[in-house]
Amino acid sequence: MGLGSISIGEPFFNKMFAILLVPFAILMGIGPFLRWKQNKWAFLQNKIVVGILASVAITCVWLFSAYDEVTPLTLLATTLGVWVAVSTLIDIYTKAAVHGTLKEGLKRLGVSYWAMVLGHIGMAFVIAGVALTSAYSVERDVSMKKGDIVQLNQYNYRFEGVKTIRGPNYSGHAGVVTVLKNDDVVTRLYAEKRKYDIGMQFMTEAAIDAGFTRDLYLALGEQLSQGAWSLRIYHKPFVRWLWIGGVLISLAGFMILFDKRYRTSAKTARKAAAESVL
Repeated sequence: MGLGSISIGEPFFNKMFAILLVPFAILMGIGPFLRWKQNKWAFLQNKIVVGILASVAITCVWLFSAYDEVTPLTLLATTLGVWVAVSTLIDIYTKAAVHGTLKEGLKRLGVSYWAMVLGHIGMAFVIAGVALTSAYSVERDVSMKKGDIVQLNQYNYRFEGVKTIRGPNYSGHAGVVTVLKNDDVVTRLYAEKRKYDIGMQFMTEAAIDAGFTRDLYLALGEQLSQGAWSLRIYHKPFVRWLWIGGVLISLAGFMILFDKRYRTSAKTARKAAAESVL
């Protein structure tokens, strides 16, 4: 059309995610409270107000105790994730308490309901994970010699040097870095730079230390002068929550298959279709 090229990158996706996220998360939190043609605002108001206050309080305590700087967008996005989780827990308690004891009430909740719970909790993990990973991920390119220490967030990275490695179809070097926190060893990372025998291709194998609240990445670069090596260090908080959320959402969809009501509806539909043919 002669209008030139348009580049769509991270800023665009971040903006669109925020625009779509806010109404989606708000409605997802309110959804479990709704009853078709049986809702009264006074009944909903108590749950919504309690959920909002609890979500804001939990998020503020969490973020301001863990990070020195909290932006309004990070606070909003994380609060929305917490809101989805808190509203789901409130709904579980409300429905279970109707049947006398909480234990007995939990047993009476159906498979489809627990699938909904898993889906909502999974989405809460995804929303909070995206918000915190986007806001607090840090990467740093450094030049290090053996014995050098670099600090990134709460962790110290001590370069132990490079050793020669040999695999079944490659050779190369492995950079060894010891990760410490408060002078205690957290893990040891081995980042490799391989040269494959066939095709003489060079490949970088990053080292990853995965955790529930953070992932640490290390990539080995080129050898520099005077025995130094270039290294790239990543600290990605809560990136694992994206995977956890995805697994929970998938599990929720799988659980629906075992709900008797849906299987009965499917059988009835097939029977009706067969009778209409006859």
